[in-house]
Amino acid sequence: MSPTTETASLGGLLVVEVVGDGARANESEALSYDRTVFARSPTLDETVTDAVSANATQRRDLSSREVQRVETVADEYDASTGEFVVSKDGTIVRISLAYEL
Repeated sequence: MSPTTETASLGGLLVVEVVGDGARANESEALSYDRTVFARSPTLDETVTDAVSANATQRRDLSSREVQRVETVADEYDASTGEFVVSKDGTIVRISLAYEL
């Protein structure tokens, strides 16, 4: 039998930063928030909603499963998990995901 290696899935840090509202930020660069897509990652959806409501940056430690869900949302938008910008309710937020090493 040959040994097998298995890559351990690691967690990460989600940061949702308020960039501004449509009047101050370049909304043309922002993707439109789609509730159906964001529902695939409840933690991401909640974090974006909290950032917009509080008008403040939000951070969340994520499990490996939550990281995969955020990646699913980014894939739907054909965006990088390193950083993508979304407009929700007239507020622009920058979403970024850092991976544990």
